[in-house]
Amino acid sequence: MNRQNKKIMKAPGVLMTSTVIYAVMCIVLFAGGVSIGYQFVENYKKDLLIHQCDVIDRSLAMYSKMHKAVRTDSVQIDDEKGITYSHTHIFPESLEQLGIIQDEQGYFSKEIDFSQFTYSVKKNPNGSMTYKLGVTLPDGKFYTSPQSNK
Repeated sequence: MNRQNKKIMKAPGVLMTSTVIYAVMCIVLFAGGVSIGYQFVENYKKDLLIHQCDVIDRSLAMYSKMHKAVRTDSVQIDDEKGITYSHTHIFPESLEQLGIIQDEQGYFSKEIDFSQFTYSVKKNPNGSMTYKLGVTLPDGKFYTSPQSNK
């Protein structure tokens, strides 16, 4: 009878060790999955903001092609040719003005939230305009659109 008690005592120790090993493996796999999943979500958010910034950038280019002004430094009056001048592009003063085109013309998705983006317009003395468009990414870096300051 004494031998049976010893066998019974040895069995729970073996089961306990394998249970702990399985539990540790499950915890490691779960932690790794959460970590990798978090990185996927962060990369998705970053890519989405960059894509939306580029879409707004292209929409600003379409806006400027439809809204032109005369460059004041290029106006020339000639008796033979008449009045000659060159055009310059105009950009909206705020992204909310671009939102009107978003609704009417359908240039880009209505899912874009303009409040996340920084936008400013600079008007030169000759009448030409440039803009700076960017967004702060989830990792803290600032992304500037490709057509900014051109």
